[in-house]
Formats: sequence, C-alpha cells, structure tokens
Amino acid sequence: MSDLDFFNAFGAELNSASQTVTSTVGNGAGNIIGGNVITEGNQSVGGHGFSSPFSFGGSENIGSQNVTSTVANGLGNVVGGSVVTEGSQSVGGHGFSSPFSFGSENIGSQNVSSTVANGEGNFVGGSVVTAGSQSVGGHGFSSPFGFGSENIGSQNVSSTVANGLGNVVGGNVVTEGSQSVGGHGFSSPFSSGSENIGVQHVNATVANGVGNFIGGDVVTEGHQSVGDHGLAIHAFH
Repeated sequence: MSDLDFFNAFGAELNSASQTVTSTVGNGAGNIIGGNVITEGNQSVGGHGFSSPFSFGGSENIGSQNVTSTVANGLGNVVGGSVVTEGSQSVGGHGFSSPFSFGSENIGSQNVSSTVANGEGNFVGGSVVTAGSQSVGGHGFSSPFGFGSENIGSQNVSSTVANGLGNVVGGNVVTEGSQSVGGHGFSSPFSSGSENIGVQHVNATVANGVGNFIGGDVVTEGHQSVGDHGLAIHAFH
C-alpha cells in the first residue's frame, strides 16, 4: 500500500469546492431579449458510491455556491420569455458511506439571488423563478459505526422583481428554497455525537412602487429538513 492509499483509507479526507455562476443581461435602457434568460449552477462535493472502509481521521466536505442574475433592470428593457435562476448543491457522501467513520464533517453554504425588471417600464413576458436546493450530509446507507459527525447547512434565496414604476411580469414570480441537513435513507445503527444544524432564509421583494403588474401568482416558499430521514436506528445518545 502506498502512502497515498494509506492516507485515503485511514487518514483524513478533505473535499472542498467553491462555485460562482453570474449573469448580467439586458440592463440599461431599451434592451430586448427575445427568449429566456437562464442562470444555473449545479455542484456536488464528497464521495460517490462506496466510500473508504476505515476513515478514522475524519472526512470533511465543504461546498460553497453562489448563483446570481441581474436581468432587465433600468428603463424599458424587455425579456420575451422567462427569467430562471437556479442553484443545486449536494455536500457529503453518496451511496454506502464508510463502515467505520469518526469525526466526519459536511458544511454547505448556498446563495441564490435574482434582481429582475426593476426600474421603469421593464417587461418580462414569462415567469421569474428563483430557486435553491441544497443537501448536506450522507445519502443512502450511512456509516454503521459513525461517531462525532457534524452537518451544517446555510441557505439564502432571494429575489427582487418588478419594483419601481410601471414594470410588468406576465407570468408568476416564484421564490423557493429547499434544504436538507442530516443523514438520508438508512442511518447509522451505532452512531454517537452527531450534530445537524440548518439555517435558511427565503426572501422576495416584488412589485413595490407605482403601477407595477404581475400577471400570475407571487409564491415565496421555504422547505427545510434537519436530522435523519428515512429509517433511523440509534443505539447511543
């Protein structure tokens, strides 16, 4: 066994990733976009499949994601279709995690924001959708003997749409956040000292000012789950 093989099997494993996706489209005066404006980020951090059989040093997965769009703000700008801003991030092992895992830590931070059709006389023909989805923690069958695991998730989803004078959105304005923090599927039968922390903010500022119009619905939703999901059997607490 090489030094690297030994380190990966028995030592600490660190996976860290940062993703930034930004669009700045059709801002100013009299700009026209005939179709849709789509800004998307997708990031996965951590092991996939069957992870290290003896991970005593503590695996650590850290993911940071920022997805931002600034579209059709100013005077008389037009987007013929929809404006979609979406972020998706998964942090932690996927599949069957380490049978003997001690001190694992998964940390995910996600920010998804859109600023669309603010100012005067701006027009979006379709919907404005701003959505974030984040999962932090093990997925599938978690460690049978996991001690001291920690999962921390922070999510912010915000939209600022059609504020000012005479701005129009023909469809819906949807702002959604979905976050899950903790084990998913069949959790550890002999786990001790696990900690799951989730913080979520979902904010929408829509059609404030004078003579602004939204043709459809304004929906602002947050969904958060913190802790074990599925079948959980814990012998020690």
